Amino acid sequence: MKKFYLLLLVPLLVMMSSCHGDEGPRKGMIWDIPYPSAGYVIFDSVGNNILEADPEAIYDIEVEYKGKTYRYGEVTRAAFQHPFGLHAHWCYPYMVCVGDFDYDETGSYIVRFRDYEWLVEYEYKLRWKNYEPVTYELVKINGEVVEPCVVDEWNLYGEGDLRDIYALPLYYTPTEREYDISYPKATFAIIDEEGNNFFKEYPEERQEVVIEYNGETYRYNEAVTRELLREPFELYSPALCPHCIEFGDFGHTDKGSYVIKYGRQEWNIGFEYKIRWENGMPGAKGYYQIDGEYVEPVKIDEVFVGDRWVDFYALPLELEMMVWDIAYPSASYVVLDEEGNNIFKSDPESMLELEILYNDVTYKYNNESRALLPEPLAITTDSMYPYRLTFGDFDYNDKGSYVIKFRGKEWRVEFEYRLDWAVYEPVISASLKIDGEEAVPEFIEAWHVDDYHGTIDMYAVPLHI
Repeated sequence: MKKFYLLLLVPLLVMMSSCHGDEGPRKGMIWDIPYPSAGYVIFDSVGNNILEADPEAIYDIEVEYKGKTYRYGEVTRAAFQHPFGLHAHWCYPYMVCVGDFDYDETGSYIVRFRDYEWLVEYEYKLRWKNYEPVTYELVKINGEVVEPCVVDEWNLYGEGDLRDIYALPLYYTPTEREYDISYPKATFAIIDEEGNNFFKEYPEERQEVVIEYNGETYRYNEAVTRELLREPFELYSPALCPHCIEFGDFGHTDKGSYVIKYGRQEWNIGFEYKIRWENGMPGAKGYYQIDGEYVEPVKIDEVFVGDRWVDFYALPLELEMMVWDIAYPSASYVVLDEEGNNIFKSDPESMLELEILYNDVTYKYNNESRALLPEPLAITTDSMYPYRLTFGDFDYNDKGSYVIKFRGKEWRVEFEYRLDWAVYEPVISASLKIDGEEAVPEFIEAWHVDDYHGTIDMYAVPLHI
């Protein structure tokens, strides 16, 4: 265990014994007298300033004063009096100041850093001599009177002139002990557009989550649970909240980034872990960015632990709802001769002979082609392949039958189209029977569409003569 020293910086004040002289300043004079305060600086066993190496260690300091506990707040001070608290020195950044006290005040407070504490007793006086102020201070640390000493040299006023920094030393000598600190991990919940935990409704979708980190790909492992011992990297669910996902274990001071992927969506996660002390105990603190924005865990659920309900927190991954451009159902046909040749290709005019009888209406080809927008029922071709005929558009959940007629031949077609949704994604199914037999599109030929699309395999439902 390293040895630390905590030093108490005091203002450069004139130190004199109490003197009873003139009562106050000369008439017309105004004195700007700093209110008493003390600044703490923490040094390790070799004399390095801990707050300079790790500025966030300042959050591990607290002061108990008059029944209240004070922690660091990011403020600086000028000469006028401020409410009592912990704050930053106005020009020396690697310390935390305690004050302001009043000019004539006697009392005590406790300084705590991590698992150690000191009792500081103080007495501040302001007296006047020859119409000028004289300040006096007495400080005891754990019952011993302590005199200020030089602890650093600093360019105090930014003019290149180094000034001595005085402080009262507090020796940090914690008891040797071992701490069992859990290894850090990150807990996530995917939140839908209505603010609901997505995996709570669709727990099986956890299997679809992928994380890419340091050149490795991690997939969800339902069988994994974790104890305090560090485990190899896994993607799993925490025991307390199975509707969330967790990724770890990281080292106590790891930093980096990884990518979480689910379906067509992904999130870039930046992270940094540090050891922080709270109530004399160390723990791993995580700092996170999602797609470049700093985030904090939010309440996801309430879980029953022991004999009570407690709030469960996780980092939110917002699920963006997709806008789908779904083609309306239709069926494409070619008529094949006895040798299996496409009659529409050898005789394009023959397409005008095909007709379809559906719901007492007869449809014929009229050289029309279609885009993705839904159109009234018609027989059409498409721009990709001109030698097949398509009948549609039907609605997403239509079912029924129609008769195809061509050169004295008839085929009865039974159809059913369905559009379902599985985890916010469309699932389209189509069933087609020709004269009672299941029919599916078959390969017709490889067709060169154009220079942009190249050659594409073309499919259609074959009608055999």
